[in-house]
Amino acid sequence: MDIVRLYMLLFATGYVLSICMALECNWKRQYEYKGKCCQICPLGTFPIQHCTNSSESVCKNCTNMNDHCFCNNNLCEDDTCSKCSPTKKCTPGEKLIRTGLFKFRYICEPCPSQTYNDEERNICKPTME
Repeated sequence: MDIVRLYMLLFATGYVLSICMALECNWKRQYEYKGKCCQICPLGTFPIQHCTNSSESVCKNCTNMNDHCFCNNNLCEDDTCSKCSPTKKCTPGEKLIRTGLFKFRYICEPCPSQTYNDEERNICKPTME
Protein backbone atom coordinates (compact mmCIF):
# COMPACT_ATOMS: atom_id res chain seq x y z
CA MET A 1 0.00 0.00 0.00
CA ASP A 2 2.89 2.41 0.64
CA ILE A 3 4.14 2.05 -2.94
CA VAL A 4 0.75 3.24 -4.27
CA ARG A 5 0.92 6.35 -2.05
CA LEU A 6 4.45 7.03 -3.25
CA TYR A 7 3.40 6.81 -6.91
CA MET A 8 0.41 9.07 -6.27
CA LEU A 9 2.62 11.61 -4.51
CA LEU A 10 5.16 11.56 -7.35
CA PHE A 11 2.41 11.92 -9.95
CA ALA A 12 0.79 14.83 -8.13
CA THR A 13 4.15 16.57 -7.65
CA GLY A 14 5.01 16.18 -11.34
CA TYR A 15 1.60 17.50 -12.38
CA VAL A 16 1.89 20.60 -10.19
CA LEU A 17 5.45 21.28 -11.42
CA SER A 18 4.40 20.99 -15.06
CA ILE A 19 1.64 23.56 -14.54
CA CYS A 20 4.04 25.91 -12.73
CA MET A 21 6.54 25.68 -15.57
CA ALA A 22 4.03 26.73 -18.24
CA LEU A 23 5.29 29.29 -20.74
CA GLU A 24 4.62 32.93 -20.05
CA CYS A 25 4.39 34.33 -23.58
CA ASN A 26 3.61 38.02 -24.02
CA TRP A 27 0.08 37.48 -25.37
CA LYS A 28 0.01 40.92 -27.01
CA ARG A 29 3.03 40.10 -29.21
CA GLN A 30 3.34 36.29 -29.06
CA TYR A 31 1.29 33.11 -29.01
CA GLU A 32 2.23 29.73 -27.59
CA TYR A 33 2.68 26.75 -29.90
CA LYS A 34 4.08 23.38 -28.79
CA GLY A 35 6.02 24.83 -25.88
CA LYS A 36 7.41 27.83 -27.80
CA CYS A 37 6.52 31.51 -27.85
CA CYS A 38 5.97 32.46 -31.51
CA GLN A 39 5.78 36.06 -32.73
CA ILE A 40 2.29 37.11 -33.82
CA CYS A 41 2.00 37.81 -37.53
CA PRO A 42 1.49 41.43 -38.60
CA LEU A 43 -2.06 42.78 -38.77
CA GLY A 44 -3.82 41.53 -41.89
CA THR A 45 -1.92 38.20 -41.90
CA PHE A 46 -2.20 34.86 -40.11
CA PRO A 47 0.27 32.01 -39.45
CA ILE A 48 0.25 29.17 -41.97
CA GLN A 49 3.35 27.59 -40.42
CA HIS A 50 4.15 28.02 -36.73
CA CYS A 51 7.61 28.84 -35.40
CA THR A 52 10.18 26.14 -34.70
CA ASN A 53 13.48 26.09 -32.82
CA SER A 54 15.22 27.37 -35.94
CA SER A 55 12.64 29.59 -37.69
CA GLU A 56 9.89 32.14 -37.10
CA SER A 57 6.27 31.63 -38.12
CA VAL A 58 5.38 31.93 -41.80
CA CYS A 59 2.54 34.39 -42.36
CA LYS A 60 -0.01 34.67 -45.17
CA ASN A 61 -2.19 37.63 -46.14
CA CYS A 62 -5.81 37.46 -45.02
CA THR A 63 -8.63 37.27 -47.56
CA ASN A 64 -12.28 38.22 -47.20
CA MET A 65 -13.18 34.55 -46.78
CA ASN A 66 -10.69 34.06 -43.93
CA ASP A 67 -12.07 33.58 -40.43
CA HIS A 68 -8.88 33.61 -38.36
CA CYS A 69 -8.74 35.55 -35.09
CA PHE A 70 -5.48 37.10 -36.28
CA CYS A 71 -7.11 38.45 -39.43
CA ASN A 72 -10.14 40.02 -37.80
CA ASN A 73 -8.14 41.63 -34.98
CA ASN A 74 -10.01 39.46 -32.49
CA LEU A 75 -8.69 37.73 -29.38
CA CYS A 76 -8.27 33.98 -28.97
CA GLU A 77 -10.51 32.47 -26.29
CA ASP A 78 -8.30 29.43 -25.70
CA ASP A 79 -4.74 28.21 -26.16
CA THR A 80 -5.49 26.67 -29.57
CA CYS A 81 -7.32 29.77 -30.85
CA SER A 82 -10.30 27.59 -31.79
CA LYS A 83 -12.77 30.35 -30.90
CA CYS A 84 -12.43 34.12 -31.23
CA SER A 85 -13.93 37.03 -29.32
CA PRO A 86 -13.97 40.71 -30.28
CA THR A 87 -11.14 42.83 -28.90
CA LYS A 88 -12.32 44.50 -25.72
CA LYS A 89 -11.81 48.27 -25.55
CA CYS A 90 -10.62 49.66 -22.26
CA THR A 91 -11.20 53.25 -21.21
CA PRO A 92 -8.31 55.68 -20.80
CA GLY A 93 -6.54 54.94 -17.52
CA GLU A 94 -7.01 51.17 -17.89
CA LYS A 95 -5.09 48.34 -19.54
CA LEU A 96 -6.30 45.07 -21.04
CA ILE A 97 -5.10 41.91 -19.32
CA ARG A 98 -5.63 38.22 -20.10
CA THR A 99 -6.40 35.66 -17.43
CA GLY A 100 -6.33 31.86 -17.67
CA LEU A 101 -3.89 29.26 -18.96
CA PHE A 102 -5.99 27.28 -21.44
CA LYS A 103 -9.29 29.19 -21.59
CA PHE A 104 -8.79 32.94 -21.68
CA ARG A 105 -10.78 35.85 -20.36
CA TYR A 106 -9.92 39.49 -21.00
CA ILE A 107 -10.59 42.24 -18.50
CA CYS A 108 -9.70 45.89 -18.08
CA GLU A 109 -7.89 46.95 -14.95
CA PRO A 110 -6.55 50.32 -13.80
CA CYS A 111 -3.01 51.26 -14.78
CA PRO A 112 -0.48 50.71 -11.98
CA SER A 113 0.78 53.62 -9.90
CA GLN A 114 3.16 56.00 -11.72
CA THR A 115 1.72 55.01 -15.13
CA TYR A 116 -1.06 56.30 -17.38
CA ASN A 117 -2.94 55.38 -20.52
CA ASP A 118 -4.63 58.08 -22.58
CA GLU A 119 -5.83 55.93 -25.50
CA GLU A 120 -8.18 52.98 -26.01
CA ARG A 121 -6.49 49.57 -26.44
CA ASN A 122 -3.07 50.83 -25.49
CA ILE A 123 -0.54 49.93 -22.82
CA CYS A 124 0.12 51.89 -19.65
CA LYS A 125 3.12 54.20 -19.99
CA PRO A 126 5.35 55.57 -17.24
CA THR A 127 4.51 59.11 -16.16
CA MET A 128 7.16 61.74 -16.91
CA GLU A 129 8.27 63.55 -13.78
